[in-house]
Amino acid sequence: MRFIAAATAAAVVLLAAPAQAAETDLAVTPGNVVVGATGSSWTTLRATGLPAWVQLIDADLYGPNGAHHFVDLNVRNVPDVWEGEVAFNRVDQPGAWRVVLKLIGKGRTAAGPKSTFTVKRRTALSAPAAGSRTRSGLNGVLKRLLGNGHYVPYTKQKVRLYRWTGQWSYTATDRTDAKGRYAFKVRTGRYQVRYAGTAINSSAIRTF
Repeated sequence: MRFIAAATAAAVVLLAAPAQAAETDLAVTPGNVVVGATGSSWTTLRATGLPAWVQLIDADLYGPNGAHHFVDLNVRNVPDVWEGEVAFNRVDQPGAWRVVLKLIGKGRTAAGPKSTFTVKRRTALSAPAAGSRTRSGLNGVLKRLLGNGHYVPYTKQKVRLYRWTGQWSYTATDRTDAKGRYAFKVRTGRYQVRYAGTAINSSAIRTF
């Protein structure tokens, strides 16, 4: 009887325990923002699970070398979901960015959730001539985007070759020369050249 009574008491305690509040969260989508030579690329900040007293949310974005953006978050399409968009282009500093939220409302201010994302400049795998498939094999040029909007050869970078065999299968690796050129010996078939990217330059894929 003592065992039954103890178990019943434990069940009552569990039922009486209040539900845990939703955890405050900040998501950045996409977390990898790739900018091109023209136009802007956008990322969305989305905060959820915030305290009921919050009336305003300020978001400070800190980039490399002191770069700074500011944006307000607002409830728009979904109740209790705060959102804001930030645009980046080729003149923005590439690399790791931090997001810090400040929560404001009812005479109080508090630090909100934090998150990180990256801004990368586009790279391109292009052919040096009208045809990239030649008698000697498959060749092309890897280029990277500069802040002035120009693409320049990207030297000393690893470029990998894949062949279609029902799936993409790794075949070989080449390193670009002083003019950004790569070259592979190939047989008949479908091939894909891939560049993995860096912390500030995006990845690139080209299928031949």
